[in-house]
Amino acid sequence: MPEVSVVMPCLDEEKTVGVCIKKCLKIFKENDIDGEVIVVDNGSVDNSPRVARETGAKVVFEPRKGYGRAYLRGFSEAGGGYIIIGDADNTYDFLEIPKFLKLLNDNHCDFVSGTRLKGKILPNAMPWLHRYVGNPLLTKIFNLIFHTKFSDVYCGFKAFTKEALEKMDITCAGMEFTPEITINAIKANLRMMETPITYHPRDPMTKSKLKSFEDGWRYLRFTLSFVPDRLF
Repeated sequence: MPEVSVVMPCLDEEKTVGVCIKKCLKIFKENDIDGEVIVVDNGSVDNSPRVARETGAKVVFEPRKGYGRAYLRGFSEAGGGYIIIGDADNTYDFLEIPKFLKLLNDNHCDFVSGTRLKGKILPNAMPWLHRYVGNPLLTKIFNLIFHTKFSDVYCGFKAFTKEALEKMDITCAGMEFTPEITINAIKANLRMMETPITYHPRDPMTKSKLKSFEDGWRYLRFTLSFVPDRLF
């Protein structure tokens, strides 16, 4: 069984998925880690699956659309004791995997979340509205509801143990996966930490899947559903 499983959802990322996989394999080799990369194709119409397979990843398919569904499919295939998650668009730098593993190992954490807002955001990587309004506001609301101190709860670069995954009982099929995984980690009383990361701009030839206001509203609505007494 591998020590580490990196799970990447992928939808039409042929220009970047290979770069992400190579970074993971480089980290595995340099740190003598027995690792695997699992790319979950969620209905790509480009050459993403072929590129991923030829670069060295295990490719599995989830025909039902949904960010959360892709991750759940990947988790079902992951054999590692530690699981790293991140997007295949190369905005998260998988060369930073060791800092996540260090916190899981040395600090005996169960769950580590990246933070872009305490790390480094490169030019053109995050829209001004997301960086200074949307993300901080949604994170503040999240912290007020759950009495936490996250700085960037909606960052998609995270790591956790296999045992933690089993305790989190994730069910969301769509973009609500991102807040759900953290909410369920809180409910399971997992030991959690944040680590600063560098956030990179997307390849200008690729298109972002995010829909600012729609996704922001979905995050907020999902979070508020956990506190109906306050909401109503």
